[in-house]
Amino acid sequence: MNIPFGHQQLHNRYCFEGELELVTALRISSGNASDETDAPFIRTFDKTPYIPGSSLRGAIRSEVERILASVGKATAGLQSCTLFEKDCCAEKARKFLHEFDKDERNQDIHEKNTKNERIAAFAEKELCDVCKLFGSTVYASRLTIEDALPVGMEGKEIPTHVRDGVGIDRDTGAAKDGAKFDYEVIEPVKNSLAFLLKMKAENVTDNDKKLLNLILSLLKHGLHVGGKRAGGLGEIKLREVAKKFYKVTGFEDPNSLWAAITRGKEIHNSIEWKEGVLC
Repeated sequence: MNIPFGHQQLHNRYCFEGELELVTALRISSGNASDETDAPFIRTFDKTPYIPGSSLRGAIRSEVERILASVGKATAGLQSCTLFEKDCCAEKARKFLHEFDKDERNQDIHEKNTKNERIAAFAEKELCDVCKLFGSTVYASRLTIEDALPVGMEGKEIPTHVRDGVGIDRDTGAAKDGAKFDYEVIEPVKNSLAFLLKMKAENVTDNDKKLLNLILSLLKHGLHVGGKRAGGLGEIKLREVAKKFYKVTGFEDPNSLWAAITRGKEIHNSIEWKEGVLC
């Protein structure tokens, strides 16, 4: 799909919506202790527990990067860097901006391209496929993942439980004195409790479609998010509803967007999405 690089034009938009069920108990701490527990579950202002979009995004991106790093571009047809590693996109961007600042001081003002134009050219040429979709230090993300709020428990209390934890003495392998703590988790409720996934991607290219299909496949098989993952907590997966794991709406070209706007119609219509990782 030949789409000009950048955010300045809106060519297409795909909105994915599905339900994430808990396979195991989920722990995402608010970061502040309460009277009941050392680590209460994160909640909205009205005390509703939720999964932050940033937590979902980080877990998804990390897993995508690990998989693509292991199979390589020759197999997957997709390029990925590993954040914070040598020669990652962020390090390339840091070096580019450093050189850019030096060059800018030496250029005649009439010969200068704007800073944004030069950064955009760098991003298009140098960023890996993952950073182009998820964003980087010099290029904003085209993939948005919202906070996931609970569904399926309307009128019922969401089951939480305070679990005990203890620090381990690395020398003895036994519980360390004075290192006991506790934390709040949300327990799974089969065929009932789920969290609503809302994910939106714009200016989607063919390579982006490969990445989105990989993301959807990972979510269908199960992914870990939140704390205590090494202890088995935080496994989530897309739940099948009416023989579908998710629904897709949006628009696939600017002409259909313009027609919907000028006629006062809904711009996000149902879209048939091709499943499978098209590598």
